[in-house]
Amino acid sequence: APSTFGIQLSFPNSTEERWRLCADTKEDHSRWCKVLDKYSQIMKSSQRTSSYITSPEEYQPVTALPVSSTNSLSRKMSSNSVAGMETASIEFPAPVTRNPSTKLTTQTSIKGKKRLRLGPKAAMIDPDLAELLLVLVLLNFCAYHACTAQSPLRTLFFVAVMNAVVLRTLYLRAERAKCAAAKLEEQLNNTTALLEQQQPAQDQQLRQQASSRLSVPSLSEDPPERPVASGKPIPGFTFTRVDTDPRLSPPHTWCKVDPRQFNVRVGPDYNRFKRKAPSGQAIYEPFAVDVFCTKERVDHAASRFQLPDTSHIDTHSKWVPPIFVIQIQIPSEPPSSLFSTAQDGPGWAIVMYYRITEEACNELRDLSTASPAVKLFAEWCEKAPVDAEWRGRFKVINSCTNLEQLGMPAVIVSYNAKPVLIRRTGSIFRGPENKYMEMDIHVHKFANLAKQSIYLISSRCGLMFMQIGFVIEGRKETELPETLF
Repeated sequence: APSTFGIQLSFPNSTEERWRLCADTKEDHSRWCKVLDKYSQIMKSSQRTSSYITSPEEYQPVTALPVSSTNSLSRKMSSNSVAGMETASIEFPAPVTRNPSTKLTTQTSIKGKKRLRLGPKAAMIDPDLAELLLVLVLLNFCAYHACTAQSPLRTLFFVAVMNAVVLRTLYLRAERAKCAAAKLEEQLNNTTALLEQQQPAQDQQLRQQASSRLSVPSLSEDPPERPVASGKPIPGFTFTRVDTDPRLSPPHTWCKVDPRQFNVRVGPDYNRFKRKAPSGQAIYEPFAVDVFCTKERVDHAASRFQLPDTSHIDTHSKWVPPIFVIQIQIPSEPPSSLFSTAQDGPGWAIVMYYRITEEACNELRDLSTASPAVKLFAEWCEKAPVDAEWRGRFKVINSCTNLEQLGMPAVIVSYNAKPVLIRRTGSIFRGPENKYMEMDIHVHKFANLAKQSIYLISSRCGLMFMQIGFVIEGRKETELPETLF
């Protein structure tokens, strides 16, 4: 029905298809604009068209039409309002060819049940919180009557009710968690299918050019004999290093990342202002990466490799090693249940090897003049192996630069590039004569819900452009600004 607020939907370079969506209030008008903005973003990523649904009863799947990459959706406010109406104009890709003799029919009024309607507003209180409050009220009620009951039978009755409430609540939450995990997996499966159709031809060509320049062997070829030294494999055999742009790198390669792409804590008064800024030059630089499939956790991986000679490197500190090794152990199987306590099993071992920079060695000559990050790292190397609180300052920053193209759910996107502290799930090993230190991150020990989420996206990791950095958390004013190590 006509109203003072409207949104015009039209196709570019065409006067045949034009629709007007009316809103009752200015608030509804703004909300519809946000809905259509989100729809436009989905259309840009999926390059497909769909239809709006007027009511749940009318839903019928519509065959989508392919859209040219040049016909991207764009939202722009209409400069000439019609009859004093506040309108927003949104352009869609070219429509289906229609017979010119066919007349367009318009509907000036529609029934209430078929009216386009917005989604319900967010609830005033979180359902989980409401459930928790209700359970607390019931438990307190039963506990009070159980303590004041004169008859043992009444006391037993209220105790039984308390146990039933607790068990029922735990069961319902476990079922909701399973449903959420299943829904997340379904969304990820759908986005993977879309991804295979979205790969631009130009990007594919650039990848082939980069691959041909680097002459990286394909997986179908027989791998060469594993290089060994002193009976141990040399680091970096499984992954090849390249120096191209990350988005142009061929599969199964790695490259060094600019530390300035990671935001870290800076002062003054971080606890108040929560300011972050790009990191300075890293203390270590990577020189090799390996990825292995393991039947069980393999701790202290550095002892199984022939690390390069570091006798010529003097760190000027008996605690800071010339080589730092980080191993991330990721399970390849989901947890058997939400209450599983398994902390070992088959999985992947991602091993990264770092060598200290010359600039960091020069700063370690005199800690009184060294940067706050170098001082903090030297203190962490000294105290972390024996102090759990210091070991818990180890922080991982992992980001994926193409999550939008992958169409990942919002729950996963919200955690992108957010630092994660490794408190009770890390182990530190020190090599003989302090030749190296190794930090193992046991994802096997993570919470079951976190492991389930990681398992769901693990099959998509081959499509991700991942960047990972490590930093020691600065908490005092004298320990800021942070710097990646």
